[in-house]
Amino acid sequence: MISQIDACKYIGCSKTTIKRWADNGFITGYQKGLNVYYSKRELNRSVVVKEHRLNRKEAEHE
Repeated sequence: MISQIDACKYIGCSKTTIKRWADNGFITGYQKGLNVYYSKRELNRSVVVKEHRLNRKEAEHE
């Protein structure tokens, strides 16, 4: 499990984006107190995360 901030760095997205994905059910955020954590394994398997990374790579090569 990694923190929301670390998950954003790992994926390469903003806190708003990762929260929106969780709110829409694309990924699961696990609340513990005031903090939200994400499973790296689940993030790696997520279609929306894979698409986001692919789009970022393509944008870098333009």
